[in-house]
Amino acid sequence: MGQVAEEAVSNYGIHSSRQPSATQIQRDIQALGFARGVGGGSTEGIGEAEYQVRYSIALLWPEREWARAVCISYWETGESFDPLRVGAAGERGVFQVHPVHINRFISYGGWGSAFIVSVNASVAYEIWLDDGGSFKQWTTASLC
Repeated sequence: MGQVAEEAVSNYGIHSSRQPSATQIQRDIQALGFARGVGGGSTEGIGEAEYQVRYSIALLWPEREWARAVCISYWETGESFDPLRVGAAGERGVFQVHPVHINRFISYGGWGSAFIVSVNASVAYEIWLDDGGSFKQWTTASLC
């Protein structure tokens, strides 16, 4: 098993009672590959925050949207992928989710969880789905 595959399998935890399906493991391997730049794109010089953004995106969005979602996160965070970024209107996290969507964070532990990359990306994905697979809620989408 290659390093990316081993890391994907280890993400499920040694003590986990959950047995991932082959499809889940394959998706995780693809996500890790995208996050690391395997099979396309360089990750030379990327930081931990960008790695987490890329990984979360690859687990959620269809592959055809990965690059655009990363681009939007990049511009939304002022070119930093800063998970703690707060916008002028109170938008939070790597996708700058607006406070109008605060109720979407309830199942993730509340509005404070908007600063967790995977949670912010999950809520952004829900918004994207609700908009029919569109990034129209993000003003920076036109840059991508």
